Amino acid sequence: SGMAKPVAATVQALGPLGRATLLVLVFGVFIVIKDKAISFSDGWISAAMALFIIGLANGFAVIAPTALKAAAKLDAGERADAEAQKLRIANTIGAAIVIVLLSLMVKKPGA
Repeated sequence: SGMAKPVAATVQALGPLGRATLLVLVFGVFIVIKDKAISFSDGWISAAMALFIIGLANGFAVIAPTALKAAAKLDAGERADAEAQKLRIANTIGAAIVIVLLSLMVKKPGA
């Protein structure tokens, strides 16, 4: 019960996209645990987990703070060209990660 409030606050702070991302991770881990035909040691599972973590890091370390900085600049009437460029690159990387992740989940190479 002592952990319930911090966990609830964290989940609330994530917003809808963050909560959906967390659910994808939870259900993905659950499926790997329950399905005896796949394992965390499978190459495609390991690659997918690594890419998921890289995607999260990209979102938390690059996209979110850059978007906040751009919004603050725009609210102050300033240009945010550098932030826009950084966001284009980070979002392109994020999209590429999602495409590779989906490909791994559909094709299951080596399975």
